[in-house]
Amino acid sequence: WKVIALDYSQEALDNLQEVANRINPDWISKGQLTLACEDIENYSLPPNVTLIVASRILPYLDPLKVRALWDRLYDSLAPGGRIVGQFHTRNVFRSFFEFGQRAMMGTWFTDMASVQALLHHKNYQIEAYAYSDFWFSSLRDIEFVGRKQEHPSNKKGLFSIHLEIGRASCRERV
Repeated sequence: WKVIALDYSQEALDNLQEVANRINPDWISKGQLTLACEDIENYSLPPNVTLIVASRILPYLDPLKVRALWDRLYDSLAPGGRIVGQFHTRNVFRSFFEFGQRAMMGTWFTDMASVQALLHHKNYQIEAYAYSDFWFSSLRDIEFVGRKQEHPSNKKGLFSIHLEIGRASCRERV
């Protein structure tokens, strides 16, 4: 196996390196684990990746750059490769706190239909899809696992991201 751990925080990567070295110092020295302090929006992903875990990062990206990054993630996956990710959605019962959450954390919000459109646009087979609500938070999470199709369809559709204050919405039109 080979893993690239990508984070914009050198401190987080230093902590990971310390833990990895305690478990097995050969992981880093033999190139099984590569640590990269980079921004995912600018990182050049290698080809034929079998798994991308985009946990707790997608909602914090610049909504205007998500489409280009989504295309690059898809292009780097091998056929049959998977992407695991998560987005935040609005909690309409706690919407008063949404503005504060956005201001403090820099997150943007989407909805279930938008995430599904994002996955279908690139012809991912949705293998898992969950919607979680935490009573103590103003956030609801949409979590997903998508598998890149071995033989993509020839479906050509229009795709756009619509922005509102504190919210991004993706829609696919065929």
